Amino acid sequence: MKKLVVILAAALLATGIVTAQLWLQLRDARAQDATLQARVTALEATQLAASRLSGLPASAPVPEATPADLKTTDAPRPERTAERTAAAIKGIRELISSPDAQEMRRTRLRMALPQRYPDLGKELRLSPEEENKLFDLLASQQSGQVSDLLNAAGGGTTAQEMQSKAQEKRQANDAELSAMLGSKYPQWQNYQETLPTRQQVNQLQAMLGSGSNSLSDAQAKPLITALAAEKARISQESANSPASNPQEFMAQREQRTADSNRRLLAVAATQLNTEQLNDYKRMLDQEQNTARMLGSFMGRQGRAAGQAGAAAGTPR
Repeated sequence: MKKLVVILAAALLATGIVTAQLWLQLRDARAQDATLQARVTALEATQLAASRLSGLPASAPVPEATPADLKTTDAPRPERTAERTAAAIKGIRELISSPDAQEMRRTRLRMALPQRYPDLGKELRLSPEEENKLFDLLASQQSGQVSDLLNAAGGGTTAQEMQSKAQEKRQANDAELSAMLGSKYPQWQNYQETLPTRQQVNQLQAMLGSGSNSLSDAQAKPLITALAAEKARISQESANSPASNPQEFMAQREQRTADSNRRLLAVAATQLNTEQLNDYKRMLDQEQNTARMLGSFMGRQGRAAGQAGAAAGTPR
C-alpha cells in the first residue's frame, strides 16, 4: 500500500486529498449525520478539487439547496440528505471518469513524465523511441490508477477491497513493464527505488543554478547513491517500530522526520560544500513544513468526521 501511495503521489499530488474528501462524503451519507448546508459546502469543495485533477472546468452542477432545505429550525430528513449527497457524488464521479477527462489527465501526465523521471532513458540505456514508448505506457497506467482510486472512493468500496484491487493493478502494470523492458526491467526497479532521492537531488541542482556554486553531475550521482542508501535504512528502521494508533503515528512522524533530516544532512555533508549543504537543509525544511501542513489538514478532516458521527448518535 505504501508503494501505491508513493506512486500516486508522484503521479498527482491532489489525488490523496480528493480521495480523502470523497471518502468523508461517503461516510457522511451513510451516517446521515450532517446538516444539508454542510454537505453542500463540502461537495462544492470536492467538485473544485476534482475539476482541477481532471483539467475540466468546475461547471458540473451540484444539487442546490432550497430555502426550505436550509431552515435551521428543522433537521433535514436523513433519507433526502443521503439521496442528494449520493446524487452529487455520482455526478462528480461521472465528470472525472468521462473519456474526455481521462484523456486529458493522461495527456497531462504524459507531458510531466520527463521531469518526474529524470534521466530515465540514460539510466536504462533506452533509445529515444524506446523512452517515448515507456513514457506512453507509464502515462496510461498512472491515469488508470487515478481513475480506479477515485471510482472506488465514491463507489462504496471498502479499504480492504481497495487494497486488493490496487495490488492486482500493480501486478498487471508490472507485467506490462516487464514485457516491454525485457532484460532492462531490473534496472527499472532499481531506478524506481532511488527515484524520490533522484528527484530531490535534481531539485537541489535547479535551486543551486549554474553558477560557481552549482551541483555538477559528477557530484550528483554519488550523492543520489549515498542518500538513497541512508533513506532505505531509515525506512527499514521505521517499519520495525510501527505506531499502534493514529495519534501515536502522528506524534512519531514529526520526530522521525526531524531525525531523518539530520541523518540525511550528515550524509550530504560528505558530498557537498557548505553553501550547497545549507541550500539542501532549506529544501528539507520546506518539505517538512509542507508535510506538516498536509498532516494538519487531514487531521482536521478526520476530527470533523468523528465529531459529525458523534453528533449523529446523539438523541435529538
